[in-house]
Amino acid sequence: MKKGNKYCLRLLMLLLVVLTLASCKNPDPYGLNRLEGRWRANVQGTEWIEMWDPLQTQPYAISGSGKEMRYGGEKLVEEMSIHMVDDKLVYTVKANGQNDENPVDFMLVQSDKETLRFENPSHDFPQYIEYKFLDVNHIIAKIGAQGTGSSSEEYVFDFTRME
Repeated sequence: MKKGNKYCLRLLMLLLVVLTLASCKNPDPYGLNRLEGRWRANVQGTEWIEMWDPLQTQPYAISGSGKEMRYGGEKLVEEMSIHMVDDKLVYTVKANGQNDENPVDFMLVQSDKETLRFENPSHDFPQYIEYKFLDVNHIIAKIGAQGTGSSSEEYVFDFTRME
């Protein structure tokens, strides 16, 4: 084999290795795709539906909505998104009738195989939003405020996937 051909072959192999490694990069490092779909929970006698659209990795984001089932129909309560801002994962929620209809941001503070937790301690309520992934069809979501003693408040949403 000629010297020039060996150089081209090595260059081609190096390029293939780099492309292979780049393609192995996890496009969903936080596991947000686990939220995708339609979820149902009963919270204090009210049926709650949370829907998340498929994860988009360019730009890295997932969006959703929360609805209450009332009078035989769905009532939109909030719109949510989880997206990257300055290399940080942010959960943004806009709740109808709250905060003058302005969105509120919560920063990611915990991320592992089972939990995503976002916090905004300066917000009145909630100050945290947490998702615990039990399996592909079961999520426990919690929202709450971290007060002292009796001033702490928490709501638990025991979500199951809807078909």
